[in-house]
Amino acid sequence: MIEKFIDSVLIIDDSKSEIIELENFFIENDIRVNHFTPVELEGKKGYFKNRKLIIVDLFLVDSDNLTSNIARIRKYFKSYIGKEFGSYGIVLWTKHLDNLNAFRDKIKLDQDSYTLPKFIIGLDKTKYLAAGNYKDVIADLESEISKNAGAYFFINWNNLVHLGKEKTTNQIFDLVKDYNKQEDDLRYILLELARNYTGISIAKSNEYVLEHDAIKAMSELLQYDITNSFDKKSQLFENVENIKFSGGSDDENKIFAELNSRLLIDFTNKSQTNVIPGNVYELLNNNPNHTISEVSFKQNRKLKTVNVNDTFKNLKNIIIEVTPPCDFAEDKKSKRSRIISGIMFDYQSDLLDYFKSDSYYRELYPIKYVNDDKLKLIIFDFKYFNSINEDELKNEKNYKIIFRVKDKLFADILQKLSSHTARLGLAVLH
Repeated sequence: MIEKFIDSVLIIDDSKSEIIELENFFIENDIRVNHFTPVELEGKKGYFKNRKLIIVDLFLVDSDNLTSNIARIRKYFKSYIGKEFGSYGIVLWTKHLDNLNAFRDKIKLDQDSYTLPKFIIGLDKTKYLAAGNYKDVIADLESEISKNAGAYFFINWNNLVHLGKEKTTNQIFDLVKDYNKQEDDLRYILLELARNYTGISIAKSNEYVLEHDAIKAMSELLQYDITNSFDKKSQLFENVENIKFSGGSDDENKIFAELNSRLLIDFTNKSQTNVIPGNVYELLNNNPNHTISEVSFKQNRKLKTVNVNDTFKNLKNIIIEVTPPCDFAEDKKSKRSRIISGIMFDYQSDLLDYFKSDSYYRELYPIKYVNDDKLKLIIFDFKYFNSINEDELKNEKNYKIIFRVKDKLFADILQKLSSHTARLGLAVLH
């Protein structure tokens, strides 16, 4: 599997004679390879383009100690890798494998300076120099990387994405075999995929960045091809009962918040001038018809009410547009948007106790909100199910769009809203 991942290699070593055969090995295996000595690196300008593997001699200057040599390597990485280098791994090419952890501990300090490697492993270069050949390098790399089940999974995933990307692209191009008609027909296919994704009408499409949804539609096709390319189980989830998180609950919540935001919320593909199902707006005018001012809950079988501004920190009043996608696609909403009011505030797990009623949608936590270090909890109150003139939502002085929920989350909100509004109830004497 690793040979599919490694399509390019950068070697950093002070001795050309020691790596010439290694360089030839990669060339013979159709892998792009470049070698730089420390002197050559000192004269380089600009960042390297991505290399999937960086092989570096730990002791680039034999007369210097370990600390100085690690510092030198870190300086090169800061100067020539950058923050958009892409995924890669590092192989320490050294006879001093006992220094591997010391190297890892220093590299992890550089996360704000450049893209960190997905894995750092070591290979004993004296083994290959003594043997006089490098035929076992790929197998040895595979063996070392497979010891890190997480990194091994992502290498396999990277391979599947690459394979799926090529397959998805080819399948779309195969739909149009006439090169003379290709441009117009491909644009038409992408237009229909984009419109199908959002459900936006042709009349409104010029006001909306449809290319975002063309990319999302292609991503769905890609996802299908990726999952159908997977055919090999690894050791990733063996002994699941023994898989534990190394940090505390706060660290865990930060990670979950980041993932939840990426999985459920779209902060980029939003438009103030296009009112689309799933849009979430911050209320800037405190319209009393759409603003939640109090929350009621039961405590010791008694109903208790609290003021939201006094109870929850950094509170924002919000609304979500929940017009069913079929009505939106067929232009049946007649300029009236259906909305649910909600609130967003700093997350604490005990605050969920205020929202035990089925009238609340309370699944959205913890969330990482843009440019905010505090994790968020988002609540929608089905009792505040209302409608508003679509043109009002376009007025950013009163309603500022802050994000759009993704399809999976929108469908869940709509389903729970339907269940809440359709409940009949029955009064029975017991």
